[in-house]
Amino acid sequence: MIRFFGGLLLLVACVSCLVADEYIGKVKSVEKDKTKITVTVDGKEVILKVAKDPLVVNDKGKAFPGGILKILPGSEVKIFTDKKDDKETATTIKVMAPPEKKK
Repeated sequence: MIRFFGGLLLLVACVSCLVADEYIGKVKSVEKDKTKITVTVDGKEVILKVAKDPLVVNDKGKAFPGGILKILPGSEVKIFTDKKDDKETATTIKVMAPPEKKK
């Protein structure tokens, strides 16, 4: 029993090291060639490289229609990244809310 929980703790520690970071903010822009996304997080712009085939989902976890190119500026997103050689790459983009409509 102790070995099981010890192994489980080690597994959780290793998996948490694989995910570099997550960002929650509003999309400023997406490059047409799908290589970079610019997000405003806490008033600062963050430019992230995007993986070749990122997972793009809506707030319910279903595939986002149209993929990354259909994410509109102003949309609230949560971006999960992987880190390799001190460089972060966006691997999963969760679109939390569409942009607010202006009145």
